[in-house]
Amino acid sequence: MNLIRIENLCVNYGAKAVLHGVDLNVNAGEIVTVVGPNGSGKTSLLRAIIGATSPQKGKITLKDNLKIGYVPQRLNFDSSLPMTVERFMHLSNNINNRAGTLRDTWILLYFIYWIVYIGRCFR
Repeated sequence: MNLIRIENLCVNYGAKAVLHGVDLNVNAGEIVTVVGPNGSGKTSLLRAIIGATSPQKGKITLKDNLKIGYVPQRLNFDSSLPMTVERFMHLSNNINNRAGTLRDTWILLYFIYWIVYIGRCFR
């Protein structure tokens, strides 16, 4: 049974073709490792599979209800992170008292977003 089926996949960034004519089948029970030198298209392939990059050509078919976890190569975290539990708790108190700064509010929301996002990846 195919979990992932890719036919004639082509991905471009501007005028540069990074993937051309890629075919791939991943079946249930298989362990697949994507290896290659830097710039060979590994990340572009995975981003196309999860829908983060639109292919110019080809077809990607995923099994219904297939869950794919993906951790990007780079995560942009606020420079004030990591933070102590005490500071985190003060952020929520500031928001509840309407005395928190806009920056503290955004830090708290960003922190909560990543907790939810990471939790979804591991379901």
